[in-house]
Amino acid sequence: MEEKLYRNLDILEAYIGTPDKFQWYEKAFDKYDVNGIEKIAWNWSWYAFFSTPIYLLYRKCYIEGIILWSLQLFTNLFVGGVGFILSIILAGIAPMFVFKRYKRIVKQIQEAEDNPNLRIEMARDLGGVNKTARNLGILFQIILLFTLFLSLIFYFGTMASVVNYYY
Repeated sequence: MEEKLYRNLDILEAYIGTPDKFQWYEKAFDKYDVNGIEKIAWNWSWYAFFSTPIYLLYRKCYIEGIILWSLQLFTNLFVGGVGFILSIILAGIAPMFVFKRYKRIVKQIQEAEDNPNLRIEMARDLGGVNKTARNLGILFQIILLFTLFLSLIFYFGTMASVVNYYY
């Protein structure tokens, strides 16, 4: 019978990499995996609510973070209020992306290594958080907002001069 390494709490703790968040992720991951069956569950994350892409970059879910960043940017620019609703939905399901990555990483570890101590060390190295990616994401977000703010100022400044010209 295949060992369910992803249920090993030592591996999970090493993968999470932030001891103060371990219990929260343990409860969240238990909701996603019930008796070996994966399911979608709601786990609210304030961090993900305020910026799901930055949350995912911080947790090393790079592809998911970039895709959701593009999706949020598109919805906020072109669909308006849907962006806020999307933020609420993503805040509840974003930790599931971390869980999916965790299961992928643990499967790779299980296939590559038999030594339990090395498995824990590999989980620590491959998991955890990436503060550099988070900080770059925050910087990118600030630059994006600043650019948007400046473009609005220039747009309305130009419109005011056009109106003054004709009236």
